[in-house]
Order: sequence, then C-alpha cells, then structure tokens
Amino acid sequence: MADEIEDAVNTYKTNIIVFTDDEFTLGKRFVYEFLRELEERKLDINFSCGSRVDTIDKDMMMTLKNHGCTALYFGVESGSQDTINRIGKRITLEQAVRVFQWAKEIKIDHVGSFVIGFPWESIDDMKNTVKFAMKLNPTYAQFTVATPYPGTPLYYQALNDNLIEDWNWEHWTTLKAVMRGHKFTREQAQKMLQWAYVKYYSRLGFLIHELVHGRLGTIVSAIKNSLVPWFTEKLLRRSE
Repeated sequence: MADEIEDAVNTYKTNIIVFTDDEFTLGKRFVYEFLRELEERKLDINFSCGSRVDTIDKDMMMTLKNHGCTALYFGVESGSQDTINRIGKRITLEQAVRVFQWAKEIKIDHVGSFVIGFPWESIDDMKNTVKFAMKLNPTYAQFTVATPYPGTPLYYQALNDNLIEDWNWEHWTTLKAVMRGHKFTREQAQKMLQWAYVKYYSRLGFLIHELVHGRLGTIVSAIKNSLVPWFTEKLLRRSE
C-alpha cells in the first residue's frame, strides 16, 4: 500500500488519497503499522477512509488525524436497534453516539451513512432514523434506500414477499426505491429519501456552519447533481 501511495505521489504529484475500504480500521495492528510506514517514508498525504463504530477508539482516531486523515466514513445504517440487529450490523446506537462525539472533540470531519426503507419498517421508523442522524450530527450524512441486491438475504425476503416492483437494473442505485414494504409503498419510500436530505441539510445550524467554512456551494452542487434538484432552490432560499 505504501509503495502504491508513494508511486501516486511521485507520478501524479498528488497528496490526496481516498481509501474506499469500508472497514479500514478493522485491524488495529494494521492501522498503526501502516501509519508508521507513512511516517518513516515521510509521505505527507491527506486521506479519508471508512470505519466502523465498533473497530475504532479515541486514541486511534486521534492518531489517524495526526497522520493526515481528514475524514472518516461510518455506516450507522439505522436509528432503530431492532433494524440494526436484523440486518446483522453488530453495533449499538450507544457506540455510534460515543464515536461521533469523539470525532467532534477531535475535530475531524466524519460522515454517517443511513439506510431507510427496509421491508419491515414504517414511515415513522424511517423518520426516526433521520432524527437519529440529526442527533449524531455528523459533518455530512448520506441517506440511501434499502435495495435488495441479488444474493443477499434482503433479496430473498423481498422476492418471497413479492415486494420488488421495479426490475430496471439502471434504477438499482440505492437512490431509487425499487421495492415496497409491508407498511409503505415504493413511492412513499422514494419521497422519504428526498425528505431525509431536505430535513438534514436545510437545518439553519448546518447551513451556517457550511457558510462559515466556505462549503455551502459544494453541498448545494453535490445535492443538485446527484439526488434532488428541487432541493437546491430550497437550500439557496434558506441561505440568502
């Protein structure tokens, strides 16, 4: 890994690296040996990586930041412990609260990822996940809709319960609802995804924070280009 990074730095004159591994911090020994290698090679890079709230502690988080980590990505998935248990995530809401508090204390950017629209959920369950995201208040939040990819337990459940309504594979992006639930329609799930982004990103406190840090334009552009174009106008009106 260090060889590849060093080659990228020398060849492309970059110092920004993104690790797309969802569980970069899974092995504590690996993390510290890797950071030590960066230091010994004097590789002055900024990087972001994925983690889990049960495979990181405050000391590791601080060490990552001190060695160039600028952002951490956490898959929290849900504001319901029951849903977390049912999807086999093996974390607790309390762990998420604690880790996100560490990130704020250390002052490192952090992203929380959340999924709505599991078949057993209700509209209120989805709203509670968004409310939990607001409670955690990460630097940024990502919301997606549960998508039953073939081969997963969710796929077989959706298939057996006849929940899949859209078989156009171009729509299986996690940003388009392709199945209904037992307590909601596919259209409702899609609207809830849009509502989640509006609810999280239109908060006055968030907008002021982004404006102060000069990032308001970035978040507006990202949302405009990727998910809900109509949200841009709402966001701009609130920021004027």
